[in-house]
Amino acid sequence: MNALISLDGERLVARLDDGRELKHIDAEALANLLWQIGIRVADVKAVDWHVDFESAPTSGQKIAIYSRLRILEGAVHDDQYQSTRNRTIGKLLAMPVWISRQELSQSLHEQDGRESQIDLWLSERKIFAVDQSGYQLFAAFQFDDAHRPRCIVSEILAILDKDDAWAVASWFLFPNGWITRLQKGIEMPVPPADALDEEDAVKDSARKERQGTYFA
Repeated sequence: MNALISLDGERLVARLDDGRELKHIDAEALANLLWQIGIRVADVKAVDWHVDFESAPTSGQKIAIYSRLRILEGAVHDDQYQSTRNRTIGKLLAMPVWISRQELSQSLHEQDGRESQIDLWLSERKIFAVDQSGYQLFAAFQFDDAHRPRCIVSEILAILDKDDAWAVASWFLFPNGWITRLQKGIEMPVPPADALDEEDAVKDSARKERQGTYFA
């Protein structure tokens, strides 16, 4: 559905392909009406003043309509992104891979300086942590049997170079098409976290997906 914007006296008129007309004196209000019936920026054109000077909306009116529609489109895109992100985080939290900061601290052999040691690992990007309601959670696969950071994790973090810890967690924990294993005669993608012993393959996958964000 397309809309042609014209000026009728002081009122703006949006003529739709199906013959309907929307009218309003205020440009942003007209944009809101157009949005409500599914009209987007790409669907809107305005009468050219070269063709019909009296019926052509002013530049300010056109800018107001286009700007309002863009704001509305951006808000929807932001909502969709956040909704998808929240679903992904929910799936990640349901995975039995997380340990709390307290659990990690208690697992370290050193009695003194355990908290500062964790902070040092984080600052040096040897490990990553996600924030859940103000509490840090750590993925257990980052640590070896002695509860020390696995070297491959820091290498991957450097390659991915992501500031969003949830995006990092998604990359590690969801199946990755670049890393496969034979299962019942079929090559199936596996999460990088399950293939950390295959260092070359995992690092190569991180390079290929450096710009990606995993949503599932």
